[in-house]
Amino acid sequence: MIEVRLHAIWTRDALQVWGEDFQALRARAASPAGAADSAAPHPFALPHEALRDVLGDAGAPLLAGEAPAAHLTLRLPSDERGPHPSVGSEPGRGLIEGEGGLRDWVVPTLVLGPLDALDWLTTTAPSVVSTVFSAASVQFWRRCARLVLERVARQRFVPDLTETAPGRIEALWRCVVDPELMRTQVGPLAAAIPAVCRSVAGTTGGGEVGIELVESFLRVVTDAFIRRCLAEDDLAEAVRDRSRGDMSAELRWLTALVDGASVVQGTSEEQRDLLERVRGWVSRVDPAWGRSPFRTLLRLHAPSDDGDGADPEEPAARDWRLTIHLQSLEAPSLVLDAGGVPDYEQRTGRLLRRSGESLLERLRSDVRIAARHFPPLSALVDAPLPESCALDVHEAHQFLRRAMPMLALEGIGVVVPSWWTARRPQVGLSVNLRPASPEAGAAFRVGIESLVSFDWRLAVGDRELGADDVRDLIRRGQPLTRIGGEWIEVEPDALEQALDLLSRPHAESATLADVLRHTFYEERGPSGLPVLDVRATGWLGGLFAEGSATFELMSPPESFAGTLRPYQVRGLSWLAFLDRHGLGACLADDMGLGKTIQLIALLLHERVATAPGDHAGAADAAPVGPTLIIVPMSVVGNWQHELRRFAPSLRVLVHHGLERLTGEAFAQEVARHDVVISTYGLAHRDFEHLDRVAWRRIVLDEAQNIKNPGAKQSVAVRRLRGERRVALTGTPIENRLGELWSIFDFLNPSLLGTIGEFRRVFASPIERQADARRSARLRRLIRPFLLRRGKTDPDVDVDLPEKLEMTVFCNLTREQALLYERVTSQMLGQIDEAGGIRRKGLILTAILKLKQVCNHPAQFLGETRGESERSGKCRRIVEMVEEVVAEGERALIFTQFRRMGDLLERMLAAALDRPILFLHGGTPEPRRRELVDRFQQEREDAPILLLSLKAGGVGLNLTAASHVFHFDRWWNPAVENQATDRAHRIGQHRKVQVHKFICVGTLEERIDAMLRHKKDLADAIIGSGEDWLTELSTEGLRDLFRLSREAVSD
Repeated sequence: MIEVRLHAIWTRDALQVWGEDFQALRARAASPAGAADSAAPHPFALPHEALRDVLGDAGAPLLAGEAPAAHLTLRLPSDERGPHPSVGSEPGRGLIEGEGGLRDWVVPTLVLGPLDALDWLTTTAPSVVSTVFSAASVQFWRRCARLVLERVARQRFVPDLTETAPGRIEALWRCVVDPELMRTQVGPLAAAIPAVCRSVAGTTGGGEVGIELVESFLRVVTDAFIRRCLAEDDLAEAVRDRSRGDMSAELRWLTALVDGASVVQGTSEEQRDLLERVRGWVSRVDPAWGRSPFRTLLRLHAPSDDGDGADPEEPAARDWRLTIHLQSLEAPSLVLDAGGVPDYEQRTGRLLRRSGESLLERLRSDVRIAARHFPPLSALVDAPLPESCALDVHEAHQFLRRAMPMLALEGIGVVVPSWWTARRPQVGLSVNLRPASPEAGAAFRVGIESLVSFDWRLAVGDRELGADDVRDLIRRGQPLTRIGGEWIEVEPDALEQALDLLSRPHAESATLADVLRHTFYEERGPSGLPVLDVRATGWLGGLFAEGSATFELMSPPESFAGTLRPYQVRGLSWLAFLDRHGLGACLADDMGLGKTIQLIALLLHERVATAPGDHAGAADAAPVGPTLIIVPMSVVGNWQHELRRFAPSLRVLVHHGLERLTGEAFAQEVARHDVVISTYGLAHRDFEHLDRVAWRRIVLDEAQNIKNPGAKQSVAVRRLRGERRVALTGTPIENRLGELWSIFDFLNPSLLGTIGEFRRVFASPIERQADARRSARLRRLIRPFLLRRGKTDPDVDVDLPEKLEMTVFCNLTREQALLYERVTSQMLGQIDEAGGIRRKGLILTAILKLKQVCNHPAQFLGETRGESERSGKCRRIVEMVEEVVAEGERALIFTQFRRMGDLLERMLAAALDRPILFLHGGTPEPRRRELVDRFQQEREDAPILLLSLKAGGVGLNLTAASHVFHFDRWWNPAVENQATDRAHRIGQHRKVQVHKFICVGTLEERIDAMLRHKKDLADAIIGSGEDWLTELSTEGLRDLFRLSREAVSD
């Protein structure tokens, strides 16, 4: 039985297939090569008939029988025994590299036209017959064929026109290759082209050939495929029935697009005019068309005088200027004035690479295109050298506002005065807030629904404008003017409405939530002008002021058994201020900055200095109601410990466990306590019991636990009755902005509107388009109710020791590498055939399996025991942990997998000859507290604490550790940082070393690199955990999953 490896090579407009006979290959040593001075028959290549049989057996009998036979000369690495065999399928390797030099060999081929090639590549399985193997080149063109189908399915193609020879133009359907496609698919494809595809004798074999071949394949196959789709269409029949002699040039072009004959007939003048108009249209939808060494550049020059704008008596003064240039894309600093283009062209002889136009022809063509978007340029269309034109202020504004973005879409560069692109002062509104009445301070119980009075003011930056200033701007009627020496954009219509606002005699009233939502939800205020600022007086001044200067800094209560740092005193004062006015507060300090003790201090403060309206004095005070603190189950014990330590005077009830009270008994017991601690799970299950109590305050610790607004525990928490609400979280946004909405809907209902409104106005534009203006508006809307300090902030004097983060790169063992390649091959095949939810599920499964393989083969295979020598990571962590223990130090080891934790526990216990502490999701609460205490007591027999990331990553103080190991990565930096800060927090006196383990040359290294470039949403939104990876294309996944050579240790 013949064993064959099939190869495929694209040549101009056809795919040529040839095959290697492995049986002949084995006899290579006994077959010396002939003379090397001319091309010789390839000794291992299948003859035509054998190749037809193989193609027929491989699922393409029709193609095999009809494909024309041909021969192709390839330049291949060879030695005295003949051509080297093709080995492996790495891009750029195999047939074209090797020792012994290159030599020409002739191979028999079967020629598949573009449609036959598309059918064969997309309908034949990669390996139908066990003895027929697809080489890297076949797999490569299969990927290109799938890209054609994908682009056509998405309707990403355009009708085009190309000049194939002087006086000959042809219609074609072109695949749109936009910059994103070039960056994510076409560019990587071209870079990964197998060397055999570039081995046709006579080609250079350079990187440019890869791009040319891929673009040629996309162009020819797309055109042939669309023509076939249109062949039986009624439109095609109607076009064919018309006489070409009676058609306009445009109709002849359309006919050539649906007919078999692609040539467009016409006079040279008709052809040139049609070619220019079609190119202008296509360049708007296909930026790749105009790829050339130069681009046209338009530069706008503002008037140079120092006055406050143009003279109002001469509004039509043409003192703005637009100049025309050519800019080199290879060396952007090379900018030619239009007048210097002919001389440069004559000296260098440069032409546009693709179209053959001269530089001056391109410049003139682009000016004609630009004139369609900006009519003042029409005066330059027929100029021999289109150098510059004068503009008035209205035309300049039209250029900046309307023409500039359209010209960018045409591929024409634009340079404008720096003040236009910089953060320039705007004419806008400021809203002035004040309590609704002198007695408004007593309205604090209403909270976010407090009534406030407000009016509107007009300003430019910090400068307030009066009614006379506004009337003067309206009289000028200029869209651009100078105020105080700075250029300002002015909207006369909006100014008319703003003048009406300024003329209103009485202030308006609304709830605080309504005013803030109305101010920040929409980009423009009631007059159509942007809202630039919120100014407030009375107690509202403290809400909107930057920093804490406008509210009273209080002393820590004497009953607080500890010391608050200055920034913690500011946090306590801020909490008390919002608490006093019935507003929900989100304390979002970095992990380890003491959010817990700031809240405890607030609980004590209200018992000695309660807000006005609660009681006249301590002697006749009414009892302060109980506070409900809802926490993750893993930190119940930690809250008990911290309350007992810092507030021994508070009576604390834990509502948890099988013996917890319910019904009336629970309500009566709550009345005898100051603080009740319960869990998120019980918030839903015990809602009817918790809801019997009218809580003075409800506190959420690790508030990101209600990030899913539709989850049962989130719904239950929001429904609980509480006068005041506080959320504590180090990560108000772990993944998506919807989490922020959920927290704020608990704190201050209605502030952020409904979830649907919030997604439309903020979440979608910010997450999908990185809309910076909406980000700024959202930040201003929530800022009064959210306090976040980082450990590196200048006013946070935590004096924490240094934290050193380092990546530990590990190699795979050979066993791991074999498993990795097997999983990659199996999963990519399944992913490629799947769609929708199933595809996302398969991608997450593939990532999970590959992470398990990177950890240890035993984890992936489900074995209960595994030697450290079978895993590169395990070998390294055993070595490093032994060093940590030998130095008398202590370490935390985080893993997201319970099974891997079991393996590490046994492995490290054997290596260190001592028990390893392991805290995971199944550890009962008493045992959790015991493990933490044992580790924190720094006993010699327990220097290592192993934790599952979810169970031990939040709410624990583990400052006895000076080393933190992340054995496997959770692809969300916020979650990893939370875990690290179990050790790097207040109370830590030693330098903390963080070791993040990554297997080199695997998906772990590539995802780590992607995250380092994708770091900003909460500061930065990444997808949900690993969900964002499911949006990658199959080719992106193939590149992500591939195993590099350096991955495997010797």
